[in-house]
Amino acid sequence: MPKFYRGSLLKRVAAASLIMVALLSLCAYHQLEYEKHSKYPLPEKLLVNPGRYTGETIWIEGVVREVYHTGFQLLVSSGVKSDVFKIETNLPASIGDRAELLGLLGPNNSVVAQKIIVYEKWQSIFIFIHSFFVIPIILLILLSSWRFNFRSMQFTRRK
Repeated sequence: MPKFYRGSLLKRVAAASLIMVALLSLCAYHQLEYEKHSKYPLPEKLLVNPGRYTGETIWIEGVVREVYHTGFQLLVSSGVKSDVFKIETNLPASIGDRAELLGLLGPNNSVVAQKIIVYEKWQSIFIFIHSFFVIPIILLILLSSWRFNFRSMQFTRRK
């Protein structure tokens, strides 16, 4: 193998390592500092002490547990802690749907929704089914035009 390839491989490995270190540093920074830049209280803190945030605007997401004519109950889970919030809205929802909402927290975990998005149960399942069929097609397209060369550790175009 000529020196050109050895040096080129070494440069690629060094560049890839540098990029990975930079990306991992950014990920660590985001994980450590995201709480300071959050506009609304984090769900983890909200679940620990919901009374502290009464009268404030909150953002929560969870699964619809019960449906009433004036709204529904939303089961919000974060790690090991979970709680039920009573959402006051006219938007129809079914048990098992996922919901994200922005609203004003009232007493006894009641929330008056200002903005709300409800994902029906079939939409979540459809994403997985769609991905299951698309991944093999993408791999087939990739591998029909390209092949992986293990010596140089790169993809090369097929002839």
